Amino acid sequence: MKKRILIRKVISVFLIASLITGTVFMGNLSVIPAAGSTKSKVCLKINNRNVTKKHFSVKEGKKKQIKVTVPKQKKAKITFRSEEKSIVSVSKTGTFTAKREGIAKITAIAKVKGKTCKGWVNIRVIPSKKKNAVAAGMPARVIKNGTKINMHFGDTVIPGVLNNSVTAKALIKKLPYTVHVERYSEDFCGIMSDELPYKKNAMHYGWLDGDIDYAVGTSYFTILHSGEEDSAEYGPRVNIGVITCKLSKIRSLKGDYDVLIELAER
Repeated sequence: MKKRILIRKVISVFLIASLITGTVFMGNLSVIPAAGSTKSKVCLKINNRNVTKKHFSVKEGKKKQIKVTVPKQKKAKITFRSEEKSIVSVSKTGTFTAKREGIAKITAIAKVKGKTCKGWVNIRVIPSKKKNAVAAGMPARVIKNGTKINMHFGDTVIPGVLNNSVTAKALIKKLPYTVHVERYSEDFCGIMSDELPYKKNAMHYGWLDGDIDYAVGTSYFTILHSGEEDSAEYGPRVNIGVITCKLSKIRSLKGDYDVLIELAER
């Protein structure tokens, strides 16, 4: 009997240890423990502010410093890698430069006593204020006889209506269409696999909360849920529609989604 109890205890300890050594998440920041260790992990700071989310926005042309620490480790060899160097470059010391509008993943790699652990953050570069805006000020939302759509965020359906612009019609032809979007402070944003056509006279800067927009030059599909009061400097973009539910419904969503866009049942 004692032998069986001892075996059960050994198995329990083994299972707990196996769970602990898997991937750990610290807030929304992915942290991978060093191989064979349950304690080593990477903590990131940008300009001395802890990175608690996996998305960080910065204006085009700006430079920021990433600092890396490995708790309970005094010495660690740190290297940095950018997956999109033309959008965000990063130096050997962790200073990154926002070059142009887009999204780039920065990975910090720490080697401690021959073991490796990583931390990462997505840097979204937003354009700086431009003086040659095609149409300054807030856009007007005009939708007549639009096309109703449903956008599936997992089990949550966000209804909307697309207008009759050249850009919206091109998207409608692609439906059903799936785009991967990520949540930011002002929108859900994802890069489309194909560029959409647009007319120059449809371009504008800024948005109204609830707008569905196509960002010119970057092929962003965006659903703007917040920030209209400070949006006049951002663009250029083309409005293609609007969501038709309460803003609180989309604002309550968190994280990343593969959003299926399809025609609503008539």
